[in-house]
Amino acid sequence: MVTTYEMLHKGDGTWSIVDKATKQPLTFKGRLQVSLTEDVAKEALAILERIEHEHAQQLDEGRQT
Repeated sequence: MVTTYEMLHKGDGTWSIVDKATKQPLTFKGRLQVSLTEDVAKEALAILERIEHEHAQQLDEGRQT
């Protein structure tokens, strides 16, 4: 599965979740995903990857119908 997002370590020790293509921070549930601790960034990325995976499965199921 190709993921759209990645964690980006900032010089101040915080982490952001960014779009791989544009390197722009992601807004998720109305919050910009910047200035995160590493643990929070990992959790957020895992949630986003799970959402992407579920969406891809739904698209595949729709094509098979």
